Order: sequence, then structure tokens, then C-alpha cells
Amino acid sequence: MVRYVLKLFKRDIFINIFLLMQTVIVMLGSCICVSSIMSRVEYYLPLRHILTSDGECVLTCGEKLDPSVFYAHREYEAEEISEESSQIKEVYITERIETDSMERNYTSYSDNMADLYVPKMEKGKWLTELGDEKELYAVASASYSADVGDTVELKISDGKKVTIRICGKLAPDAKVISSNDVSVNFDDFRDIYQNTDQPMLFFRSRDVEKHGIDRHPCGIVFVIYKDGLGKEAKLDLHRTLYCYGSNFKLREELNSASLKYIFKDVMLLMPITICLFAMVLVCSCVSSAVSIKKNIRTYSIFSLCGATKNKNIEMILTKDLLIGVGGTLITALLIRVYMLGMIKSTVYLSMGRYQLICLLLIVLTELLLSWLTAEGMLKKGIKNDQT
Repeated sequence: MVRYVLKLFKRDIFINIFLLMQTVIVMLGSCICVSSIMSRVEYYLPLRHILTSDGECVLTCGEKLDPSVFYAHREYEAEEISEESSQIKEVYITERIETDSMERNYTSYSDNMADLYVPKMEKGKWLTELGDEKELYAVASASYSADVGDTVELKISDGKKVTIRICGKLAPDAKVISSNDVSVNFDDFRDIYQNTDQPMLFFRSRDVEKHGIDRHPCGIVFVIYKDGLGKEAKLDLHRTLYCYGSNFKLREELNSASLKYIFKDVMLLMPITICLFAMVLVCSCVSSAVSIKKNIRTYSIFSLCGATKNKNIEMILTKDLLIGVGGTLITALLIRVYMLGMIKSTVYLSMGRYQLICLLLIVLTELLLSWLTAEGMLKKGIKNDQT
């Protein structure tokens, strides 16, 4: 059967090349739409269950305001936040490690904060993959001089030296949960992250504590409330947490602003995506009809030689599958070339799980329409041709 399919493909070579180009164009357009949407939700999805929770996001610099003394501040420990009220369900902490060097950024995460988002890794493993290690392990940014497996001496604030081992290295474009100061504009989920273009090290807070290294909360702190709190209880907690730094309501403020940012682009791209799929529907039906009508005599001969209608349909679908697979491979190759920087453009384009699902849906849609077209045309066309 494959031999006959290839003969049919060669007979209509120009039509099939046109169909292949059309498929590639539709697939590229769909991947651009999906990539643009995913670029907006990529960093939102890991935080979704936090942002949709009832609680606060606190931006702290490690000092707590003392309401009893006018503008007095003092350093505080991470545990103090969870001890403020029995109405607090969970606290996610980002901390800055105290060292003698101010040139580098050393950050530690509580276990739940490290689990919340796994950054893009170049090699090695992220903090969540570590067990109960005797050594002090850290993940390094791409610009950090040490590599995976290397040991580094860290001078902490009291002059003590601690040896650490690098267990992983971030990708150059990786982002992490921010440990920046509070002097930043904070609008939506994008501001929760920071770039890692400077030499940086990342630790687990429990490992740092075990080795007696000083640290203090700095950057993002998520405070999740217990269920069923009333307005007055939430207001009291909001005032209490304000002593630790600027705070924003997770669900009402941050999540609401994040969804506005995401859907602003989605609503612009949705008509384009619908038009592309409409193009797939129309072009698939027309091209299948033209190809079947042109070869209707051939299918009639196959029928006279004993081929059933389903066998003819199987040959048509095999030919269309070859076009679909070919279009998918060419699209993936073009996207790969684009991602390597060989094609210059300002359009955001990537290849991932959702893009592959989109390409698969296009191929399946084309096959379904081709089957429906063949089912109707062969039944009528072969009968007319034989009479």
C-alpha cells in the first residue's frame, strides 16, 4: 500500500508541496500564538496556588517596625512571622545570608519556597533534590565562577569560613524567587522573580541553620491564612504584617493584576488563533476534495481490482499523514533554527509541550477532515465513474 501512496504523492507533487507549505505556515502561526500566550503564563503557573490563596505577600528587608517606638526598627527572625497569630496557616520565606562580602548575593529558601518554583537548570540539581546532606550544598548562578562538584569557601559575617559544594548551576536566562530589597515597583507575578545575571548562590534555610550561619528574611515572604477568616481578622493580620514590610493581598491584588496582564494578550491573540484553525478547516477540505476528485479514476480502478472503500480511504489518510508529519518536522526545524538565533526577529517563538500539542491537534484535525471528505466523495464518485 505504501508504494501506491508514494505513487499518488508523486503524481500530485505540486499540489502536495502546496499543501505542505500551507501546513507549515499554519503550524508556525499557531506556534507563535501559543508561544506568546505561554510566555505570559510560564511564570504564573508555579505560583497560581499561592496567588489564589487567602493571604499576603510581604516585601521585607529583614527589619521589623516597632509600633511602640516612633519609627524604630529591629532585626527579626523568620519564625516570628508564623508566631504572630494562630490564624496563619503557612509561611514561605526568602532569606539573605550574612557574609563579609557585599559583592555577591547569597540567598536561602525555606523548604516550601524552594519547592514552589524550580528554576531553569543548566546542569546539576536544584535544592529540592537534595537529601539530608552533611556537607553544605548550594546552587550557583550561570555567572558564578565555580562549577558543579567544586568546593568554595564562604566567609560569613563573624569571620568564620564555611566550605560549600556546588550541586547545580542555573541556566543563563534563569529566574528565581526574588531576594531583592523592597525598593522596587511591585505590580503582578512578574515582580516576584528576579534575574540571575550576577554571581549568586542559593541554599536551603535548614542547611544554613545547621551550619550556624546567620541569615535574615529579605525579599519575598508569602503568608497564607487559615480558611474561614472574617474581615476583621484579616484586617488585623494585614496591620500586623505591615510591620515587617510592604504587603499586598495575594488573591485580591496580586492575582487580580496578574490575570489582567495575562488576558490582555490572550484576548488579542484569540481571534488570530481562531482564524488560523478556520484556515486549517477550509484548506483541508478544499485540498482533500481537489486531490480526491483528480484521482477518482485511480480509486475506481483500485476498487475494480478488489480494494474496498476503506482501503482507498486508508491510502488517502496515509498520504495526508505524510504531509502532516513532514509539516511538523519542518516547523520544528524552523523553530529550532530561530531559537538558535540564526533567524533575526522580534517575534517570541519557542517549542515546548503546549506547542507540540497544538501541532498534533492540527495534524489530527486535517486527518479528520480528510476522512470525512473522502468518505463522502469516494462513495459517490467511484459509483458514478463505474457507471
